Amino acid sequence: MITQTTDILQMLLLSYFNSKFSPNTKKSYFLGELELDKKIAMAKGTRYRSWATIAPNWYANTAISRPHMEFVNKPKKTYQKLVKLISATTQKNLREIDKIYREKITSCVEIIRDIFNEPDANVIFESNGTMALAFIRALSGAEGQKVISTSDMGRIAGLALQGQDTSIAKEDFKQQIGLFSPSGKLDKIIHSQYFEVDLYNEDRPKTIDQICIELFETVKQEKPKLVIVPQVSRTGIKLPVEKIGRFIKQINRQQGLSIFFAVDGAQAIGRSNSEDLKKPLKYCDAYFFVGQKALGSMTLAAIMVKSDFVKNNAKSLINSSITPRLCCYKFFELPTEIKSFMQKRGGNFAISLPEIESLDLSLRAFYQRGEGGTFKERRKYQISRTIKINSFIVSELSKIRGIKVFTTTEDTPLSPSIIIFTVIEGNGVGAETLRQKLQELHSPITFAPIYQRPILRIGLSELREQDINYLITSIKKIVHCKK
Repeated sequence: MITQTTDILQMLLLSYFNSKFSPNTKKSYFLGELELDKKIAMAKGTRYRSWATIAPNWYANTAISRPHMEFVNKPKKTYQKLVKLISATTQKNLREIDKIYREKITSCVEIIRDIFNEPDANVIFESNGTMALAFIRALSGAEGQKVISTSDMGRIAGLALQGQDTSIAKEDFKQQIGLFSPSGKLDKIIHSQYFEVDLYNEDRPKTIDQICIELFETVKQEKPKLVIVPQVSRTGIKLPVEKIGRFIKQINRQQGLSIFFAVDGAQAIGRSNSEDLKKPLKYCDAYFFVGQKALGSMTLAAIMVKSDFVKNNAKSLINSSITPRLCCYKFFELPTEIKSFMQKRGGNFAISLPEIESLDLSLRAFYQRGEGGTFKERRKYQISRTIKINSFIVSELSKIRGIKVFTTTEDTPLSPSIIIFTVIEGNGVGAETLRQKLQELHSPITFAPIYQRPILRIGLSELREQDINYLITSIKKIVHCKK
């Protein structure tokens, strides 16, 4: 018990005193970076106004600039309590630290299993979504093997899946979100073993049938080691992950392959109904999501795999070049050989407890949000509210000459909490210009950065009220003309 507690204390010390909660860290960073010099802020992709003034007009991922306070206050108090306990390392304090650590992690694992109806899932935490992708690549044994994914997953997801370890995994890694500046050239395919199925035809989303045909043909031809697709893409396209999973199982069985199938739920969690989230491990080998996209928590990723999968794939994980840079930590069920290996590495083994508690709180808020006696009823209620807001915005945008709105159809279903549109060329205002002009307003309107195609993305939040009328009026003024 004492040895185990000492290991936990070592992880806490390494983790907490290098976390956002360091006593020497300014409060502004704890709440998300705030740069008062507008030019510097625009270059760095950070805020230059207080959160209170920009929150009603924030349509990027819900917590990418700052986590919601309801998911930060309790973790901060937990951290402060642990600092006091660590300052006097008595046996009593060590036992209390051990208890707090176990309770917080167990609570988060339990709510994840409840939401996804996966009571036996092995839950692993990783520092962010990009590193979760790298972990899945390592676990699947895909290093040096063929990997197939899709476009529209995220600006640096492809780098993780192509094994660009030095580009994405550094101890001081910070993702430049580029909210104010044009997106960088991070979408290039630079590895001959990486294949990407495009979700778009020129400037419009493909149908689900088109996506599946192209994906299935690519899998048949390339016979990859890993296939990973988003359940909901960055611009809201809903992929038929169960259908894809059945196909992967079938080709594995028929051709004696061992293709690992993973699903990226980063944009799905916080936006989907209960049925779409139910039992993902029935059709995939790994399912992961993050807290900062739609849930509003601090940055953290959670990966679900079948209960014995990590143990059975320990060799692949240990032998991967990315493993020394991973921060994954699984409490209780991590196989001994992996745990020992990771403990020898030191600091990267620990995931800061405040992030885990923040994710736990955001998931429980998501689970309880809405009206109804069951999770299914509450999600139905919340989504019906989102659909009404979506319909109003789509209707108003469609009246503006030069604006092309993409709407959900049976052939191409879109998430109701993500609205996508573009500005038709020749109108005098392009998509990027419109995005920048909205950001330059006295009360700035913030969209996510444009990526791969000139598609603008409006993210609707369940966590706060958004000033929809100001959004529509501002777009009309900038684009000028009405139909």
